[in-house]
Amino acid sequence: PGFERKIAARKPVVFDFDDAIWLPRIGGSRVLRALHRESAVQDILRRATAVIAGNNFLADYATRFNRKVTVVPSSIDPAAYRPAANSNVVGWIGSRTTLPYLKPLRPVFETLSIKPRVIASGDPTRLGFEVEFRPWRLETEMEELSQIGIGIAPLPDTPWERGKCGVKILQYMACGKPVVASPVGVNAHIVGDGVNGFLAKNNEEWTTALRALIADSNQRQRLGAAGRATVEQDFTVQHAAAAVNSVLRSVV
Repeated sequence: PGFERKIAARKPVVFDFDDAIWLPRIGGSRVLRALHRESAVQDILRRATAVIAGNNFLADYATRFNRKVTVVPSSIDPAAYRPAANSNVVGWIGSRTTLPYLKPLRPVFETLSIKPRVIASGDPTRLGFEVEFRPWRLETEMEELSQIGIGIAPLPDTPWERGKCGVKILQYMACGKPVVASPVGVNAHIVGDGVNGFLAKNNEEWTTALRALIADSNQRQRLGAAGRATVEQDFTVQHAAAAVNSVLRSVV
């Protein structure tokens, strides 16, 4: 934190984070793992004039080192997402590093005889089962999202995953798609079970939720509309901008 320490000695610093970056690094470069220090994160938190955290789990950690912590959840612009035809295609959007989150759902997909659509980077053969793979590109992301009918967000219940901020769920909802998610971290805050989607903690619950949504067009529409309303009410960039504006004004 040497650079940040020098800046903080002269100017107000707002530290913004949306991952549990104090935890030990898993995978990736050996050099980065060796350089990782929880004490560095703590030092920056102590020196910051204010802290912005993406969810309550991150905020709880930050408040151990800084009294001025504000939760500003990850947010999107719902106007950029357009609802499309009501389909029953099960889909997931993610990254190369998060592809493994899908592996535990293999028995669910096999039971339902479905091949999920995966929008991501990386190698889908790592999953060990067939998917409809769509390489992620910024230019095609909106179009790909509009074509799925049910968005899924599986997560293991570990400290790192509790620090995640649920952007993919917001994207599904902004497209008017019902969501099935693991009740981990912020997922359980965004998704109201039976209201704008379903929370599923094991394969039996995942199977039940997906089977119901695949079969019932009206339920998909109802939950999808409720999800869109959730985003418009609580997770827009306008809400985030107002909160960040308030934090920045408070430090100057």
